[in-house]
Amino acid sequence: MQSALIIRPEGKCEDTVNAFQQRGITAVGMPAIKIQSIDNNCRRLVQELLSSSPPDITIFTSTYAAQIVCKQMQGQLWPSITNLCVGQSTASVLDTLGIPNEIPQLATSEGLLSMPALQNVKDKGIALVKGVGGRTLLTQALSAIGAKVENFDCYERLPNIAVIEKIGQYEQPTDCVVATSGEIIELACNHLSSEWRLKPWVVVSQRTAEIARNNGINHVIVSPSAHIDNLYETCKNLLDNGVINDG
Repeated sequence: MQSALIIRPEGKCEDTVNAFQQRGITAVGMPAIKIQSIDNNCRRLVQELLSSSPPDITIFTSTYAAQIVCKQMQGQLWPSITNLCVGQSTASVLDTLGIPNEIPQLATSEGLLSMPALQNVKDKGIALVKGVGGRTLLTQALSAIGAKVENFDCYERLPNIAVIEKIGQYEQPTDCVVATSGEIIELACNHLSSEWRLKPWVVVSQRTAEIARNNGINHVIVSPSAHIDNLYETCKNLLDNGVINDG
Protein backbone atom coordinates (compact mmCIF):
# COMPACT_ATOMS: atom_id res chain seq x y z
CA MET A 1 0.00 0.00 0.00
CA GLN A 2 1.36 3.41 -0.98
CA SER A 3 1.69 5.92 1.86
CA ALA A 4 2.34 9.60 2.46
CA LEU A 5 2.97 11.89 5.41
CA ILE A 6 1.04 15.14 4.90
CA ILE A 7 2.37 18.20 6.74
CA ARG A 8 0.06 21.17 6.12
CA PRO A 9 -1.82 23.85 8.10
CA GLU A 10 -4.92 22.74 9.97
CA GLY A 11 -8.03 22.36 7.83
CA LYS A 12 -6.09 21.85 4.63
CA CYS A 13 -4.17 19.00 6.22
CA GLU A 14 -7.31 17.07 7.09
CA ASP A 15 -8.86 17.71 3.68
CA THR A 16 -5.72 16.48 1.94
CA VAL A 17 -5.53 13.32 4.05
CA ASN A 18 -9.18 12.51 3.30
CA ALA A 19 -8.68 13.03 -0.44
CA PHE A 20 -5.58 10.82 -0.52
CA GLN A 21 -7.30 8.08 1.49
CA GLN A 22 -10.34 8.10 -0.80
CA ARG A 23 -8.06 7.66 -3.83
CA GLY A 24 -6.01 4.79 -2.43
CA ILE A 25 -2.96 6.37 -0.80
CA THR A 26 -2.64 5.73 2.92
CA ALA A 27 -2.06 9.17 4.42
CA VAL A 28 -1.23 10.45 7.88
CA GLY A 29 -1.72 14.14 8.57
CA MET A 30 0.34 16.43 10.75
CA PRO A 31 -1.36 19.88 10.93
CA ALA A 32 1.79 21.68 12.04
CA ILE A 33 0.37 25.20 11.67
CA LYS A 34 -2.68 26.75 13.34
CA ILE A 35 -4.54 29.64 11.67
CA GLN A 36 -5.73 32.53 13.83
CA SER A 37 -7.72 35.39 12.34
CA ILE A 38 -6.86 39.02 13.12
CA ASP A 39 -10.33 40.49 13.47
CA ASN A 40 -9.36 44.17 13.61
CA ASN A 41 -7.66 44.01 10.21
CA CYS A 42 -10.54 42.02 8.75
CA ARG A 43 -13.07 44.58 9.93
CA ARG A 44 -10.94 47.39 8.53
CA LEU A 45 -10.93 45.73 5.11
CA VAL A 46 -14.68 45.14 5.20
CA GLN A 47 -15.22 48.82 5.99
CA GLU A 48 -13.19 49.77 2.93
CA LEU A 49 -15.02 47.29 0.70
CA LEU A 50 -18.37 48.71 1.80
CA SER A 51 -17.30 52.36 1.57
CA SER A 52 -18.11 54.77 -1.24
CA SER A 53 -14.53 54.47 -2.50
CA PRO A 54 -13.43 50.82 -2.27
CA PRO A 55 -10.04 49.70 -3.62
CA ASP A 56 -9.79 49.24 -7.37
CA ILE A 57 -8.35 45.76 -6.99
CA THR A 58 -8.43 43.20 -4.20
CA ILE A 59 -5.85 40.40 -4.19
CA PHE A 60 -6.50 37.28 -2.12
CA THR A 61 -3.28 35.39 -1.52
CA SER A 62 -4.70 32.23 0.11
CA THR A 63 -7.89 30.32 0.80
CA TYR A 64 -7.64 31.41 4.43
CA ALA A 65 -7.62 35.07 3.42
CA ALA A 66 -10.68 34.60 1.21
CA GLN A 67 -12.59 32.55 3.79
CA ILE A 68 -12.00 34.97 6.64
CA VAL A 69 -12.98 38.07 4.66
CA CYS A 70 -16.04 36.48 3.08
CA LYS A 71 -17.21 35.43 6.54
CA GLN A 72 -16.71 38.98 7.82
CA MET A 73 -18.73 40.40 4.91
CA GLN A 74 -21.74 38.40 6.19
CA GLY A 75 -23.81 38.64 3.04
CA GLN A 76 -23.13 42.33 2.34
CA LEU A 77 -23.12 43.35 -1.32
CA TRP A 78 -19.64 42.92 -2.78
CA PRO A 79 -18.39 46.04 -4.62
CA SER A 80 -17.89 46.08 -8.40
CA ILE A 81 -14.10 45.83 -8.32
CA THR A 82 -11.46 43.52 -9.76
CA ASN A 83 -10.81 40.51 -7.55
CA LEU A 84 -7.66 38.46 -8.09
CA CYS A 85 -6.96 35.09 -6.44
CA VAL A 86 -3.60 33.36 -6.24
CA GLY A 87 -5.02 30.00 -7.32
CA GLN A 88 -8.05 27.83 -7.94
CA SER A 89 -8.61 26.84 -4.32
CA THR A 90 -8.77 30.49 -3.30
CA ALA A 91 -10.99 31.35 -6.25
CA SER A 92 -13.43 28.60 -5.32
CA VAL A 93 -14.19 30.41 -2.05
CA LEU A 94 -15.32 33.48 -4.00
CA ASP A 95 -17.04 31.35 -6.63
CA THR A 96 -19.25 29.83 -3.94
CA LEU A 97 -20.58 33.31 -3.15
CA GLY A 98 -20.88 34.34 -6.80
CA ILE A 99 -18.08 36.90 -6.57
CA PRO A 100 -16.32 37.41 -9.94
CA ASN A 101 -12.60 36.75 -9.83
CA GLU A 102 -9.56 35.97 -11.93
CA ILE A 103 -6.62 33.64 -11.35
CA PRO A 104 -3.13 33.55 -12.88
CA GLN A 105 -1.78 30.69 -14.96
CA LEU A 106 0.88 30.12 -12.32
CA ALA A 107 -0.31 30.06 -8.70
CA THR A 108 2.51 32.19 -7.28
CA SER A 109 3.27 35.83 -6.54
CA GLU A 110 5.09 35.99 -9.87
CA GLY A 111 2.03 34.54 -11.58
CA LEU A 112 -0.17 37.23 -10.05
CA LEU A 113 2.21 39.99 -11.12
CA SER A 114 2.05 38.78 -14.73
CA MET A 115 -1.74 39.13 -14.93
CA PRO A 116 -3.14 41.78 -17.29
CA ALA A 117 -5.08 43.40 -14.43
CA LEU A 118 -1.79 44.31 -12.73
CA GLN A 119 0.08 45.74 -15.70
CA ASN A 120 -1.18 49.33 -15.53
CA VAL A 121 -1.83 50.08 -11.89
CA LYS A 122 -0.21 53.45 -11.36
CA ASP A 123 -2.26 55.37 -8.74
CA LYS A 124 -4.73 52.50 -8.39
CA GLY A 125 -5.72 51.33 -4.94
CA ILE A 126 -4.90 47.68 -4.26
CA ALA A 127 -5.97 45.78 -1.15
CA LEU A 128 -3.58 42.91 -0.55
CA VAL A 129 -5.33 40.36 1.67
CA LYS A 130 -2.86 37.97 3.26
CA GLY A 131 -1.34 36.44 6.36
CA VAL A 132 1.21 38.12 8.60
CA GLY A 133 4.62 38.26 6.96
CA GLY A 134 3.50 36.84 3.62
CA ARG A 135 3.72 38.03 0.01
CA THR A 136 6.27 40.81 0.49
CA LEU A 137 7.23 40.50 -3.18
CA LEU A 138 3.73 41.61 -4.22
CA THR A 139 3.82 44.72 -2.05
CA GLN A 140 7.28 45.70 -3.23
CA ALA A 141 6.68 45.06 -6.93
CA LEU A 142 3.29 46.80 -7.11
CA SER A 143 4.46 49.80 -5.09
CA ALA A 144 7.48 50.12 -7.39
CA ILE A 145 5.20 50.66 -10.40
CA GLY A 146 3.07 53.27 -8.69
CA ALA A 147 0.21 51.31 -7.16
CA LYS A 148 -1.22 52.39 -3.83
CA VAL A 149 -0.95 49.12 -1.97
CA GLU A 150 -2.57 48.59 1.41
CA ASN A 151 -1.76 45.38 3.24
CA PHE A 152 -4.47 43.64 5.25
CA ASP A 153 -2.94 40.94 7.43
CA CYS A 154 -6.15 39.05 8.16
CA TYR A 155 -4.63 36.01 9.85
CA GLU A 156 -1.45 34.66 11.35
CA ARG A 157 0.07 31.21 11.19
CA LEU A 158 1.12 29.82 14.56
CA PRO A 159 3.15 26.67 15.21
CA ASN A 160 0.99 23.84 16.54
CA ILE A 161 3.40 22.75 19.28
CA ALA A 162 1.59 19.53 20.23
CA VAL A 163 1.60 18.34 16.61
CA ILE A 164 5.20 19.39 16.04
CA GLU A 165 6.25 17.25 18.99
CA LYS A 166 4.38 14.30 17.42
CA ILE A 167 6.28 14.85 14.18
CA GLY A 168 9.51 14.26 16.07
CA GLN A 169 8.19 10.94 17.36
CA TYR A 170 6.71 9.68 14.08
CA GLU A 171 8.36 6.49 12.89
CA GLN A 172 5.78 4.75 10.68
CA PRO A 173 6.97 3.52 7.24
CA THR A 174 6.17 6.23 4.68
CA ASP A 175 6.88 6.44 0.96
CA CYS A 176 6.91 10.22 0.62
CA VAL A 177 6.35 13.50 2.47
CA VAL A 178 4.11 16.38 1.37
CA ALA A 179 4.98 19.83 2.74
CA THR A 180 3.40 22.95 1.28
CA SER A 181 5.38 25.90 2.65
CA GLY A 182 8.92 26.83 3.54
CA GLU A 183 7.92 27.35 7.15
CA ILE A 184 6.49 23.83 7.36
CA ILE A 185 9.55 22.29 5.71
CA GLU A 186 11.83 23.94 8.24
CA LEU A 187 9.63 22.98 11.19
CA ALA A 188 9.54 19.37 10.01
CA CYS A 189 13.27 19.17 9.39
CA ASN A 190 13.96 20.55 12.84
CA HIS A 191 11.99 17.71 14.43
CA LEU A 192 12.15 14.69 12.12
CA SER A 193 15.13 12.36 12.29
CA SER A 194 17.76 12.63 9.57
CA GLU A 195 16.41 9.51 7.83
CA TRP A 196 13.40 11.53 6.67
CA ARG A 197 15.66 13.69 4.54
CA LEU A 198 16.39 10.60 2.43
CA LYS A 199 12.74 10.23 1.40
CA PRO A 200 11.19 12.02 -1.60
CA TRP A 201 9.38 15.25 -0.67
CA VAL A 202 6.59 16.87 -2.65
CA VAL A 203 6.60 20.68 -2.44
CA VAL A 204 4.67 23.39 -4.28
CA SER A 205 7.15 25.82 -5.85
CA GLN A 206 10.77 26.24 -6.83
CA ARG A 207 11.20 28.47 -3.77
CA THR A 208 10.03 25.73 -1.40
CA ALA A 209 12.11 23.19 -3.32
CA GLU A 210 15.18 25.31 -2.66
CA ILE A 211 14.30 25.51 1.05
CA ALA A 212 13.96 21.72 1.11
CA ARG A 213 17.35 21.23 -0.51
CA ASN A 214 18.93 23.74 1.87
CA ASN A 215 17.63 21.54 4.68
CA GLY A 216 19.39 18.48 3.30
CA ILE A 217 16.53 16.95 1.28
CA ASN A 218 17.89 15.76 -2.05
CA HIS A 219 14.86 14.10 -3.64
CA VAL A 220 12.36 16.90 -4.32
CA ILE A 221 9.46 16.99 -6.76
CA VAL A 222 7.47 20.18 -7.38
CA SER A 223 3.69 19.98 -7.64
CA PRO A 224 2.05 22.46 -10.06
CA SER A 225 0.22 23.98 -7.07
CA ALA A 226 -0.95 23.31 -3.51
CA HIS A 227 -4.39 22.31 -4.77
CA ILE A 228 -5.28 18.87 -3.42
CA ASP A 229 -5.78 17.39 -6.90
CA ASN A 230 -2.31 18.53 -7.97
CA LEU A 231 -0.73 17.21 -4.78
CA TYR A 232 -2.39 13.83 -5.21
CA GLU A 233 -1.49 13.53 -8.89
CA THR A 234 2.13 14.48 -8.19
CA CYS A 235 2.39 11.95 -5.37
CA LYS A 236 0.68 9.23 -7.38
CA ASN A 237 3.02 9.76 -10.32
CA LEU A 238 5.98 9.71 -7.96
CA LEU A 239 4.88 6.54 -6.18
CA ASP A 240 3.87 4.71 -9.36
CA ASN A 241 6.80 5.69 -11.53
CA GLY A 242 9.52 6.88 -9.16
CA VAL A 243 9.58 10.26 -10.89
CA ILE A 244 11.89 12.65 -9.06
CA ASN A 245 12.44 16.22 -10.23
CA ASP A 246 15.66 17.67 -8.92
CA GLY A 247 15.25 20.78 -11.05
